[in-house]
Amino acid sequence: MRKPAKKPVVEAPTAKCCSSCNKTKALDAFLPTRFSDDGRTDCCRACTFARAEKDRLQRQARARDVEARKQARKPAAAGIKTKICKVCSTAKPLDRFAQHNHSKDGHQHACKPCATAARARRRATISIEQLAAGRERHLAGNRAAVRKWQAKNFAATRAQAALRNAIKAGVIARPRRCQVRGCKQTSRLQGHHYSYNAPLSVLWVCPKHHRRLHAGDRLEVVAGLPPLLATAPETKSKRTA
Repeated sequence: MRKPAKKPVVEAPTAKCCSSCNKTKALDAFLPTRFSDDGRTDCCRACTFARAEKDRLQRQARARDVEARKQARKPAAAGIKTKICKVCSTAKPLDRFAQHNHSKDGHQHACKPCATAARARRRATISIEQLAAGRERHLAGNRAAVRKWQAKNFAATRAQAALRNAIKAGVIARPRRCQVRGCKQTSRLQGHHYSYNAPLSVLWVCPKHHRRLHAGDRLEVVAGLPPLLATAPETKSKRTA
């Protein structure tokens, strides 16, 4: 009886080339992942952390620009208490106008009732098929953006999946309110990871404080929780709020 041929032994690679810096490094220089054949990320740790730091600085710069525009509008709108609506030509208090970041006085040109009526008129001219098509385009674009973000942020995607599975299994339960000191928000709580290597160690915060944490702010947490949870993942320098 003929013996079957032995399968050749394939040695596991000990190094790979980083797709960002194009340098060949040992496998230990790459983060582990289950989304690749060799179990390691395409970018090395240094490039991954540098990209995360660059993104954090860009978010901080955008936040500073928005705040600077708001502060620049305050002197111009300090003495304004009323405004004339461009639609109904009626003078109304500023609180009757929705806020608008690109307006000189920080408010829209049309008052809230006129703006609501205009949206209702536009919606009445759109058929049900057009609404469904527009909603599907929006959902398709959102799904594509999510897939692109997950491909770039593999560590965050893996940590979020592990957290969701733990919640479904009953291992972790959401608290009743935001865990930032002084915040009373009780709805739409999100789990913030200080490190994606610890997917189940999260700080439950509201969307507002979640954005601030990823912008680099360090917030005070409620008593009994370690302050380390209120830090941005894979960052070295943080601001104190």
